[in-house]
Amino acid sequence: MDEVLPYTGYNAPKREYIGKMVRMNSLRYQVFKKKGVRCVSCGVIGDHFILEYHRGDNNPHFNLYTKNGILMTKDHVIPKCMGGMNRLGNLQPMCVTCNTRKGDKLCVN
Repeated sequence: MDEVLPYTGYNAPKREYIGKMVRMNSLRYQVFKKKGVRCVSCGVIGDHFILEYHRGDNNPHFNLYTKNGILMTKDHVIPKCMGGMNRLGNLQPMCVTCNTRKGDKLCVN
């Protein structure tokens, strides 16, 4: 956790990590820093970051995972399709399982 969250911020510069330059101003990182690393739905906790690449992308990024390998995501409280903004105040930490289940609804049932 210490390799990512302390270096995260809106205007944070890139940071070298194991020889790679990583962008540290990700809104997703800011959600985890400000709102925690616990899924707001099921309570599972993200406990480690892994440096990864998207397919076909040369820019590495950190993804947060639980001890069981579940990806932690940022969720829109008010979905974008319902006018929700991609801003910190409308985002919350959620595991990929709960986020997939929630989809574009306002709450998980």
